[in-house]
Amino acid sequence: MSKLLFFAVVAVLAFAALSVTADDEPWWRKPIDAVNDLHPSNATKSEFLRWVKTHAKKYHLSELETRFNLWKKKVHRVWEINNNSTKTWKAGLNDLSAHTKEELKNLLGAISVPPVDNSTKTPVFNKRYAPDWIDWSQRGAVASVKDQGGCGSCWAFSAAAALEGGRAIAGHGIMDLSPQHIMNCGGLGACNGGDPLGAIRWGSHNIGSWGDVPYVGSQQGCWGVNSQVQCNGYVESRSGNDGDAVNVIAGGPTSICFNPVSDFFSYKSGVFGEYCPHECNHAVLAVGYAPNCQNTGRDCYIIKNQWGTGWGSGGYFLMERGSDMCGIADYLGRPDQC
Repeated sequence: MSKLLFFAVVAVLAFAALSVTADDEPWWRKPIDAVNDLHPSNATKSEFLRWVKTHAKKYHLSELETRFNLWKKKVHRVWEINNNSTKTWKAGLNDLSAHTKEELKNLLGAISVPPVDNSTKTPVFNKRYAPDWIDWSQRGAVASVKDQGGCGSCWAFSAAAALEGGRAIAGHGIMDLSPQHIMNCGGLGACNGGDPLGAIRWGSHNIGSWGDVPYVGSQQGCWGVNSQVQCNGYVESRSGNDGDAVNVIAGGPTSICFNPVSDFFSYKSGVFGEYCPHECNHAVLAVGYAPNCQNTGRDCYIIKNQWGTGWGSGGYFLMERGSDMCGIADYLGRPDQC
């Protein structure tokens, strides 16, 4: 090969590499997007009705005034957050912006966390080399964002998503697994919450596909379907230590839970970090972790929620890492050896 041809090939390859890097840069590496807030003074009924149409709301005439007032308060709160220079995250209006407190509470479900039983010798994580960052959604191990609706089934979605990741990493491809099957047959809970890690253990040899048992948002009768996974291992951590959590997530998408405060429902982008008591009342899927997320100077967990793609950053959010924020490192696990 001539020197001229050699340098031409090198140049093409270098350009291709730069193009891929630029085009495929993960969203959590990009700066926080500017947010076009609705100013509180413009929170009129006509703007509210525009929001109702955009989000295809079906409100009864008798509740419109109540919903308008809820929405108007949210507009004010979003404005306050986004104009607070100490915040490392941005808020926005979304499908939940006129929900009542009870409706928001129903999205969480009271996660039932069983006490540690040393007699069962529950397997825990084995420390491993953890890279500086990892994003399993960039490696074909994370399925699409789902929407749990008004049912507190987050625990079942989180478990199914972790099993999807274990199945994909083992080389069996990505497949939508069924949180509905977990609710119907696992005996671990339904719309009032349940145990996500118990659901992973049950689903490791039982869970069917979404196509076999579609999601309907309420507990149904149990019927037999073919299991789409066979996982012979299980990894968990309950230490409250972010380093332990990172070691678990480095091995695959991980079911994780935390206590979201009221502002969390309006999350749009950036690294969420707000004080809250350590309670496990919302389960989600940690797909990775990274340093200096969205140029905020904060390390973060990269997390997939199940409130639809219109919430957060396409259904995802970033949670501050390093201080067990909101109990994020208190109760997490994933399947292994699938």
